[in-house]
Amino acid sequence: MTARKIKIIAVSLALLLVGVVIFQNTGTMETKVLFARIEMPQAFMLFLTFSFGMLVGFVLAYSKAHKRIAATLKSKDS
Repeated sequence: MTARKIKIIAVSLALLLVGVVIFQNTGTMETKVLFARIEMPQAFMLFLTFSFGMLVGFVLAYSKAHKRIAATLKSKDS
C-alpha cells in the first residue's frame, strides 16, 4: 500500500467518525455570542467547530508551505 492510499483511508475514516459523532448529537443547545443568544442543534455547532478547525489548519499549512517555497526561491536567486 502506498502512502497516498493510507492517507486517503485515514482521512476517510476520520471524516466518517466525525460524521457519526455529529449525527449522534441532535439535541439543541444555546450559545451566547457577545450579547446575542443563539439556539441551534448540537450537530450544527459541532459541524461549525470542525469546519473552522479544518479551515485554520489549511490556512496554516498553506502559509507554512508558501513561506518554505519563498525561502527556497530566494536562496536560488542569491
